[in-house]
Amino acid sequence: KTMVVRVKNTSKVEAEFSWSFVEDAEAARLAATTRRPYIPVNQVYDILPIRSKLAPGEEEDVEFIYYGHAHRKFKGGCLCEVEGGPEYELTLIGEASTVGFKLDRSLLNFGKVLYSRREDREFHIINPTKVAFSYRIHVLKQDGDRQGIVEVH
Repeated sequence: KTMVVRVKNTSKVEAEFSWSFVEDAEAARLAATTRRPYIPVNQVYDILPIRSKLAPGEEEDVEFIYYGHAHRKFKGGCLCEVEGGPEYELTLIGEASTVGFKLDRSLLNFGKVLYSRREDREFHIINPTKVAFSYRIHVLKQDGDRQGIVEVH
């Protein structure tokens, strides 16, 4: 996932800046387990451009990129150092999950219905994950023994 932040030089002089990641790699390695191995911060996040120069009043988009690792949540930091000026620290948070869904029932039983009557039944599509997804419902035409079958994609 990518987030774009617009950076503007509000000073009256040229501003040269660079980004770096703030990480206590030793502490992160010690906290790692077999199920949650250590992953360096630069394999989880990226910043583009990593360094730049802005004239007074000039603006530029900076991209913060998160590379998801399945079922992992990461919190890290980055630092923007302005040459001859202040430092700005940001916290980066990202989480990844797999896509999945469940139906609250596997059968919609309409029983015997006259061809001239309409019957409605409800079902729910449940997303137990943290990833949004789109779906569409396709009603198959009558073709032999699969008539009236509904497929969800």
